[in-house]
Amino acid sequence: MSEMLYMITNMSSEDQAAARQARQEGASESFSSAPHVIQRTFVFPYGEGLQFVFQLYRIENSWDAINRAYSQVPLSTEQILHPEKYQAGEKPKIVELPELVGALGEGWTELTRDTFGEFFLLAYLETDVPAEQALAAASGWGGDQYALFKGPEDGNLLVSVTTWDTIDDALEFNSALMVFTESRTDWEWEAVGENGTEHIMELPDQSIYVSVSEADNLLIIATDRATLDSARAVLAVK
Repeated sequence: MSEMLYMITNMSSEDQAAARQARQEGASESFSSAPHVIQRTFVFPYGEGLQFVFQLYRIENSWDAINRAYSQVPLSTEQILHPEKYQAGEKPKIVELPELVGALGEGWTELTRDTFGEFFLLAYLETDVPAEQALAAASGWGGDQYALFKGPEDGNLLVSVTTWDTIDDALEFNSALMVFTESRTDWEWEAVGENGTEHIMELPDQSIYVSVSEADNLLIIATDRATLDSARAVLAVK
């Protein structure tokens, strides 16, 4: 922030352009070849983070709001992407997945359990859907939790539940996620159930399930259909 303010207030446009060019030329080849999500995550503090600080500065035209942010740190990437939500004190909703190891059977273990957050979902979708659609789909994030499991014979399972501000937000994300998956796999979804809000994709080495229930989105990715169905029996809202 201070570096940018210095450039704007003390450097000519030619000097600013030269400084930016020097930074760009210094970008490493390894960064350029990294996956999109890794690149976006790396530059997040310097892009979205910088805009967040600028917005705080503009509120009072001073450093006071920025100084307060050190003691009242943002609670989610959503608050950084939407400074107005940070100012309003909009906290992430708590999402808790149930215990699943018992339902999966012998040999299964839970490796990790964490939160994706709005920014990761945005960056993930950006890899295979238009940027504007990804941005709209990730907005309205309320909270999420995912869990990753490992089982016998290299079996694995990812389960994610995301809650949204509105039903429309959940439907919009689900639609973008389905388009994203079709683009990446060149495969088609099959509707299951009676209400049209559940879909399964059967790949040769993977089964994927998505559903929407009220303002919640459920995603299950498993190495086989039996594992998916075991998780779905616990998680899917009938």
